[in-house]
Amino acid sequence: MGLSPVPYSIRLPFFWGEASPAAGVPAAAAQRGLLIGQCTTGDGVVRALGSADQAAALFGRGSVLHRMAIRAFAACPWGDWSAIGVADAVASTAAAYTLTVTVGAAVGGGTIRVWAGSDFVDVGVLASSSPDVSVIATAIAAAFPAGGDYPVTGTHDAGVATLTFKCKGNCGNRFNVAIDPDVPLPTGVSVAVAQSVQGATDPTLTATLALIQDKAYSKIAVWIDSLGDEQAVDLDAKWAWDKQLYGHAFTAITGTYTQGDPTGASALYSAALAAPSPYAHWSRLALEAGCRAPAFEGAASLCGVALRSDDADPGLTIHGLALLGCKSAPAGKQFTPKQRNDLLYVGYTTCGDLAGLLAVDRCVTTRFQNAYGSRDERLYKAPKLWLAEWAMKDLRATMEATYARCRLVSDGGPVPPNCATPSMVQGTLTSWYEKLCRLGYAQDPDTFAQNVKVVRPEQDRDRLDALLPASLADNFEVFAPVLSFS
Repeated sequence: MGLSPVPYSIRLPFFWGEASPAAGVPAAAAQRGLLIGQCTTGDGVVRALGSADQAAALFGRGSVLHRMAIRAFAACPWGDWSAIGVADAVASTAAAYTLTVTVGAAVGGGTIRVWAGSDFVDVGVLASSSPDVSVIATAIAAAFPAGGDYPVTGTHDAGVATLTFKCKGNCGNRFNVAIDPDVPLPTGVSVAVAQSVQGATDPTLTATLALIQDKAYSKIAVWIDSLGDEQAVDLDAKWAWDKQLYGHAFTAITGTYTQGDPTGASALYSAALAAPSPYAHWSRLALEAGCRAPAFEGAASLCGVALRSDDADPGLTIHGLALLGCKSAPAGKQFTPKQRNDLLYVGYTTCGDLAGLLAVDRCVTTRFQNAYGSRDERLYKAPKLWLAEWAMKDLRATMEATYARCRLVSDGGPVPPNCATPSMVQGTLTSWYEKLCRLGYAQDPDTFAQNVKVVRPEQDRDRLDALLPASLADNFEVFAPVLSFS
């Protein structure tokens, strides 16, 4: 029969048995997530993460990477996470924000609610007939200690509290520092917020890319939006036949507030049209200029949501899922539905408001047109690409489990043991596709069965080539009813 691994040269009686698992397809491996962000310590090494607190210990509490880990673990607490810390660039500058306190002749008791990104602190103010601005500014600064979880550190001087970003570069720009307008300030107190220093000079990703060149990560969050051609090309290359590593990157960008464009939607839209991205494995989250969640936290949370959803049900849309902990822009400062639709059309992923949190509208890739400038959405729907990744991994597992260490013979006549033929492989592929259809991951099995092709090329008789006309399942994203009533 040729089924036993025991060699036929054995002559010593009697029982030479071996337990072996039945042939089958191995269970799908859990997806892996990767966070790439600036740190204050521990840069240049890929580290496994078990919690956000571990990220704080490894990369610096309140660093960009620690903040990303907080959002990633909130979205996907059981995820298989790793992280790479990136040090500040040489001669870079940290962004800083000032809160200038002024008082009247007397002040009443109350609370100043200060927003720093998606988090806020309440600073108490005591009633006084001889108020001192330095006391209030000191209290504001003390609410943001150097060892705290916030990405900023507070200092004070003569009635001015300064919040300085812990990591240097552009990551600290467009960070939401604001006084909550819905919490009345104490009588006689006013606080003016301004960005006093622009963050400048970001680190490069060349060394970081080298660390993950041959590693497989399904979902990757990057703290800066300017991936550049180098990283985007590297991501696309992971999908090539000679890599088979796959993966999808997530970044976020915050619109710039300008007169006539307070949300920044028009500027984002124009930028995408002026320089359309050719990369299919990159999703960019567009955030309003007034969004409380910083871009790097939005990217990490979106990555976590996608990782958790795709691990449970590959290729399923993530629309409507909340980015936990990522606060949306206040009412009146959010993108309108038309603006969100326009941004989606040019390759931005967008979010709406769900009880004060960001909630995903639809996740798309940055590739919405082909090299000739024509509209081309074949690689535009991010969940379908994730489903294709799952299908390729499952097909590989199926073929390895079924045909590992087989001889290859042509069709015709009886098939000897441990041999495969083109028609056998074609039958396996048809069965595999029918399984995908039963799971809801594919459709039109009859069309697949009629058109699948397996050939044995003359150039290499140890090889089979196959054409798989798969029609992967779509997502129910839009419903457009017409209610005809009388």
